[in-house]
Amino acid sequence: MYSALESMYKNQQADVVLAAAMSHWNDIAIESAPLVIAEYAPNATLDWVGGPLSGVYTGISAINATWTRFDNMYEYVVWYALVLPTVQVKGDMAMVKASLQFVVFPYPTASNPHPVELVLNVTEILYYNYNATAMQWQIVNEYWIVHPLSISDVAPDYSPGQYQG
Repeated sequence: MYSALESMYKNQQADVVLAAAMSHWNDIAIESAPLVIAEYAPNATLDWVGGPLSGVYTGISAINATWTRFDNMYEYVVWYALVLPTVQVKGDMAMVKASLQFVVFPYPTASNPHPVELVLNVTEILYYNYNATAMQWQIVNEYWIVHPLSISDVAPDYSPGQYQG
C-alpha cells in the first residue's frame, strides 16, 4: 500500500514539475524576463552553451540580465518540444530534460536590416528544488545548450520571409 501511495505522489510531483518547466518555456517565448526570473531560486545558475549568450550566470541579477538580452535580440519567439520531456523526482529535487526548438525572429539591425527567422535547437536540462516556504518548485540550475540553425536546415522546402511584426 505504501509503495502505491508513494508512486502516486511521485507521479503527481512529476506532473507539477513538468508544468513548471513548460511554464518556463512559455515565459521565455513571451519574452517576459520578470516571469522567467520568478521561477529561479535566489542562488540559481544558468549555464548557457552556444550562441552569442554563452556563459555561466549565477544569481537572479545575472540571470535576469541574460534573459533580458535574449528578449532584446528577438522580436518574436515560439517554441515546441521535439519529444515529450522526461522528468525525474527524488524527494525535494527534480530534473527535467527536453529537446526543444525555439523559432526566433530577430530584430532588424543596421548590419542586418531584413533578418530571417532562425531555429534554436535547445537541449534543456532543468534542476529544481522544492521550496517549502514558497510552496513551489524553483530552478536551481539550468543548462541551456543551443545549436542555432537556419530555418532551411529544419524545413528544406520553406522559404524564409521577412517577419512583418
